[in-house]
Amino acid sequence: GYKADRTARGASVYARSGITARNAMFQGTARLQQTMIENLDDDLRMTGAPARQARLHVLANPSAPSVLVEIGFISNRQDEAQLRQPSHRATIAAAIRDAVDEHFAQERLATRG
Repeated sequence: GYKADRTARGASVYARSGITARNAMFQGTARLQQTMIENLDDDLRMTGAPARQARLHVLANPSAPSVLVEIGFISNRQDEAQLRQPSHRATIAAAIRDAVDEHFAQERLATRG
């Protein structure tokens, strides 16, 4: 059966794997993933390699950049304790909001030339 790794800690950001780099949506997703990691890294403990890829169905939308944020491991007592704190959850929400705002501000600047 499955055995949880109680030592695993930190946040990571997933992008859908199997998309070619020539695809404009992939490029937008890659930029969103990097912006998300940079914003989260200011306030959260990140995994050793936070930029991850997986063939996740939730990331299959071809019409918008999309990432999945994993903010910690409930199998880890320290991550679980932090996730129970409303102030920590507010910090996470603010970092995600700031990353999305920054991503779309950069996209607007890029399309203006």
